[in-house]
Amino acid sequence: ALSSFVLFPVGGDRARGEMQGSVRGAGPVPGGGAGEKDALHGRRILVIGGTQFMGRLLVEELLRAGARVWILNRGKSPNPFAGDSQVTLLQCDRINDRERFRTLLATPGGEAWDGVVDFVCFGTRMVEDVVSARHCIKHYILISSDSVFMASDRATIRAKQGPAGLKEEDAVEPAGKKALREVKRRNEYQFGYGGRKLACERFLQESASTFPQFTSLRFPDVIGPYDNLGSQLELEDAIRAGSPIGSHIPSEVTSPTAD
Repeated sequence: ALSSFVLFPVGGDRARGEMQGSVRGAGPVPGGGAGEKDALHGRRILVIGGTQFMGRLLVEELLRAGARVWILNRGKSPNPFAGDSQVTLLQCDRINDRERFRTLLATPGGEAWDGVVDFVCFGTRMVEDVVSARHCIKHYILISSDSVFMASDRATIRAKQGPAGLKEEDAVEPAGKKALREVKRRNEYQFGYGGRKLACERFLQESASTFPQFTSLRFPDVIGPYDNLGSQLELEDAIRAGSPIGSHIPSEVTSPTAD
């Protein structure tokens, strides 16, 4: 059974309108509503990742909005935008060549990045490298995850959980060794993945005095075109097998429209 399987469809206008995050700073968020799309025309946007699943979908949307797009990745996956004059590939292994990564961020052709969207940030050293280029980034979006709650202090979660649900600020790191063991025992994978994302968020919050222009965007499980993570297939398999699926879908997605 898939327990607490949260659906976040991507690829449609309604789905894009559902995006929520902890926004700090000003300026349009790449991939937003119609007015924001108009504001994106001609803007310089760097997408870290950009060739698979959500990153690829975002690049497609940015191109439709008339943005100038750079994608930065290791070059391991086929580039679906090869030959597109609006997209420039910057090839770099940000983990093993941090100096080159910092250089690429800090010298964007003499102009600042209007937006940097980071799909592959999984540790504080990675986000530290981004913050080092803060003077060249007008708005940074960290793609985080609701897995941060699975890596959070369980006592805090139990105390805060209620009919209204958890708030963003309820995701806090475990306090003490005993609390740490409890979280790890509950789900070791989520402890690792969600914990790294939570640490990245915390680093950004601690850097807010010098780097306030960031958004931490927590996605739930996502299904949609170009899915390379298996969520779509997992859902389809569960439906075929008649397995129960605990789901939460925003009411406005399923409510009938006025017309």
